Amino acid sequence: MSRGTTLRFLATDSRDAALNLATEELLVNTDDGRDVIMLWQNDPVVVVGRHQNTELQVDRAYCADHGIAVVRRLSGGGAVYHDHGNLCYTFITRQTTGRQPDFRQFARPVLEALERLGLRAELSGRNDLMLDGRKFSGLAQYRHGTTLMQHGALLFDTDLSVLGRALKPKRRQLDLLPATPGVASHGARVINLREYLSCSFGEFRDTLAACFTAGAEVEARPLGADERSAADALAQTRYRSAAWNWGQSPHYDLRAEALTTAGTVLLCVALDQAGTINAARLYGDYFEHEPVVDLEEALRGLTPAQVVARAPELKASRFISGIDDRDFAALASALEPA
Repeated sequence: MSRGTTLRFLATDSRDAALNLATEELLVNTDDGRDVIMLWQNDPVVVVGRHQNTELQVDRAYCADHGIAVVRRLSGGGAVYHDHGNLCYTFITRQTTGRQPDFRQFARPVLEALERLGLRAELSGRNDLMLDGRKFSGLAQYRHGTTLMQHGALLFDTDLSVLGRALKPKRRQLDLLPATPGVASHGARVINLREYLSCSFGEFRDTLAACFTAGAEVEARPLGADERSAADALAQTRYRSAAWNWGQSPHYDLRAEALTTAGTVLLCVALDQAGTINAARLYGDYFEHEPVVDLEEALRGLTPAQVVARAPELKASRFISGIDDRDFAALASALEPA
């Protein structure tokens, strides 16, 4: 935080993922001129990214049998598992400029907190926090006008055996990543910070809070009655909705998946009798720039070969942050029967 900033600090006692994600959205949309830091925990839940196909990411039967909720968040990025051993944080700031995701500024308080506790971690690749080459958090962002929200879930003492069962393993995919360092964190083995720290969960949480609020004028304010009522309503209509959390998975004729510098991107298309695309969906753990639905609509009426040829005109990077036109063309050229 920069000195002189007015900051609302909220440490919620809710462990309901739907309510916590609704609270995030409410605070994003309520601009009272204050930045916000929220610390929170969830009961066991898989939280999937905004653009992911939930069925492909989550072991539905295992989650149902073990009482693990499944909820979709507003931000992009990949699916994660939370339980009481996770510490989640949300940072919301107003009047931002620029559109490309930049995780460095808001990762700094997390890294500073760990340094105070004797650990030197780093931000690696696109959005991973790493320690000794192993991942303990992935970061995600969401923008609403000039308001930016960044959040992350820090693995402190999570049941990693459940994490491994609740999330489906990654499938074989076309790898379009350049052979350069700094983008190889995908699939990295995860760790709990408890392996390295002797402090309690409470001490860890307090240290993180101190680093996020350093230099700011802090107002510790829980949700008011009206805010809680609005968050409850939003949780019910969006975050407990099967349509939001699982979505529609219609039949597609062709599909291709690629690992790019923008993240994992899955292209699914349905063809008409003439072989042209009449429906397209772009799933993945990427971050959205402009609405991806507009890119999906632009593919309608084209053949897969025309998508490849016209990739520079389609300007996929306008919609998917960080993707290369050549990578999008390679993805389309790799389409095969679903």
